Amino acid sequence: MAQHRRIGHFIETESFGGAEQVLIDLARFTKANSKTFSPIVLHFGNPWIVQQCEQHGIEQLTIPYRH
Repeated sequence: MAQHRRIGHFIETESFGGAEQVLIDLARFTKANSKTFSPIVLHFGNPWIVQQCEQHGIEQLTIPYRH
């Protein structure tokens, strides 16, 4: 039996743009097409990323960040 593994997609941002969209697209692709890996998105509490992860059923982890 193959071991199930996770791929962490991390982005350091507080806004929304092309890089954030690519991150979500990669996580969605991994979730839809891999039997071995599942995505987890790591971020600093970006509201758009939270909403996208919830909408697409992608695991996420907010990393505490202090300015």
